[in-house]
Amino acid sequence: MRSIAALAVLAGLVACTGVPPPAPTDCVSLFERFDLIEATMSTAGPRRDQPTIRPELQRITSAIRQYGCISLSRELNFDAAPTAPIVESGPRLVPPVRIHAGAVTSMSDDAAARAFFESHGLRATSIGSAALGRRIYVGPFATRGALDAALALARSAGFTHAYPARF
Repeated sequence: MRSIAALAVLAGLVACTGVPPPAPTDCVSLFERFDLIEATMSTAGPRRDQPTIRPELQRITSAIRQYGCISLSRELNFDAAPTAPIVESGPRLVPPVRIHAGAVTSMSDDAAARAFFESHGLRATSIGSAALGRRIYVGPFATRGALDAALALARSAGFTHAYPARF
C-alpha cells in the first residue's frame, strides 16, 4: 500500500515539474491532457479577478493552439452532400462512445459543423470552452463500425484530429 501511495506522490511531482507536452503532431494527446487537467481542477465559482483561462490550463491551451490542433474555418469543408446514414455494425462498444470531432473558434463554424453531422443523420452537440472555443462532439455510437464511419466523416470535413472520447 505504501508503494502505491509513493507512486501517486511521484506522479504528482512529475506533473508539477513542467514535463514538456506530447509530440507536436499528437493533438489527440493534447486534447486528452487538457480534459484531464480540467476534470481535476477545483469547481469553485469564478471571481471577477480570475483570468478567463485558468492558470492550470494556460500551458496546455497554448500548446494546443501552437501545434495547430484547433480547426480553422479555412480547413473545414461542409459542402459534402448527405450520404447514406451511418449504421451500427460490428463489435459492440460498452458503454457507447462519442467522437470529439474538433474545436472551432466561431459560432458560425459551430453551427455549420453541427448542421453537417445532423444532415448525415448523426447527433451533434457542442460545448463552449473559454480556452479552446466550441468543442464539437458527435454520437454516441454503440458499435465499432459506426464509430469508425463517423470518424472518417469528421476527417473528410476537415476535422483532422477527430478521436473517440468518453465524457
